[in-house]
Amino acid sequence: GDQCRPVHLPDVPAGASGRIQPDQMSICGGDFTQVYSRPEQAGQWDAVVTCFFMDTAHNFVRYIEVIRSCLREGGVWINLGPALWHWADSHQYLGPDELSLEVSLEDIDRVSAALGFEVERTQTAKCHYTTNIKSMMHNVYDCDFSLRRKRKQQQ
Repeated sequence: GDQCRPVHLPDVPAGASGRIQPDQMSICGGDFTQVYSRPEQAGQWDAVVTCFFMDTAHNFVRYIEVIRSCLREGGVWINLGPALWHWADSHQYLGPDELSLEVSLEDIDRVSAALGFEVERTQTAKCHYTTNIKSMMHNVYDCDFSLRRKRKQQQ
């Protein structure tokens, strides 16, 4: 019964509505830091949204630096996700010259502030992850749900 119920997903490209122009939204496969640290991405975006993403970083500081670089002054970074750090056992398979930083949410707050972000809103959100809502078993994370704004440069 329930394991085979249909799930309907829209099959419409993001730009098909006419409300989103090609230069207003970007998503791509590949290494985030390589794609979005390119010079043509600098200061191009009003907002960056990260969803279940920050804890995929070997080096979260580099992720925040790239987010800051992409944003225009006054742009916003919206984050939703846990701080579980997927690289917790990386010492078993990373090379000797590769690091993995695993930090608390408070550390992310401190580093983002040092890199020019102001926290405007933050709360903890309970998020189901790969869960069948009708099942008796649920994976639920307590996630950071925050909005940070890139400070304007002082003249």
